[in-house]
Amino acid sequence: HIKVWRKEPSLILTTFSGSYIREFISTIGIVSPEPRLFEVEGEMQKVDISSSDKRTRGKTDASYTTYINNNLYDAEKKQLEKRLAFKQYKNFISDVALDDIRKLIGEKDKNGVYLWDPYLSSLDILKTLYYSKTANVKIRAIGAFNKDVRRIYETENEDENPVEFLEKLKEYINKNKCILENPNHNNYGLNLEFRIQHSSFGWAFHDRFLIFPSSKLRRSQVYSLGTSINSYGNNHHILQEVSHPQPVVDAFNELWEKLNHPECLVWKHSK
Repeated sequence: HIKVWRKEPSLILTTFSGSYIREFISTIGIVSPEPRLFEVEGEMQKVDISSSDKRTRGKTDASYTTYINNNLYDAEKKQLEKRLAFKQYKNFISDVALDDIRKLIGEKDKNGVYLWDPYLSSLDILKTLYYSKTANVKIRAIGAFNKDVRRIYETENEDENPVEFLEKLKEYINKNKCILENPNHNNYGLNLEFRIQHSSFGWAFHDRFLIFPSSKLRRSQVYSLGTSINSYGNNHHILQEVSHPQPVVDAFNELWEKLNHPECLVWKHSK
């Protein structure tokens, strides 16, 4: 006599009475004596293939199991979306998507908040990090200035010399600096620093993260943004919480230290 149940929440999934060995054998995949063979870059690969026939002679109520699993999936998905642990965005809902980022920042910034995005600009910072509600916590931002970034913001010259690159870098920094130094900003309770990766400083990166560092009483939390802030909500992407956040925090901190140079500083303010 066999019962299979789900522990959390407590639900019976299936019951069975009969010949266990016969039913067990009928549900397992039988490994084929002939493997799949194929070649990858000159090396032969082998994969053992099993049968997909898992028919059972028991009285398992598949429709009941499917019903339970579907309802659990729908309930869990709604909970994830409510907590913003997993949420999918489709086209042309940038206001909704940015509001969710601001909500996370407003709720979780007690130990500080970091934004890591290669296409990050000062305007993106105003739309996100400035919504931090806790005074004087560390707010850190890392962007980049490379060919991919510059294709978005300006015309790229493939044949430019180092002097031209430095001139464009200085122009980019000054432009972003002016946005944050707007006299209409009082920057009350703001402790923010914006650095960019370029040239041989640090290393190039691709992924985008919103990071909430840990404290003695609170573990770190990290969210993968799915796309850059400058296009948030304008194309399909997924916001999801990272299961193992601390390695991402450690990587951010390591890069942050490597960018501790005047040439990488866009703007710094503490009050």
